[in-house]
Amino acid sequence: LDVVTRIAAIPTYRPAQRIRQFNELAQFLGDERAQIARNIWNRPLKAIYISDCGELKVAKPSLPPTLP
Repeated sequence: LDVVTRIAAIPTYRPAQRIRQFNELAQFLGDERAQIARNIWNRPLKAIYISDCGELKVAKPSLPPTLP
């Protein structure tokens, strides 16, 4: 599971508090560009390329099979 750990360690874009406040104001005023701007939040700052992947067989899953 070291690959998952490495992917999780990649930094993501997190806007400053002031940017988030301006975005909330824009959304309140009805500016649809606010949602477009929020779409890039929490994305990785560098590309992630996954190849040659397979299925990991786990005898007893440690996590519940539900999505967030």
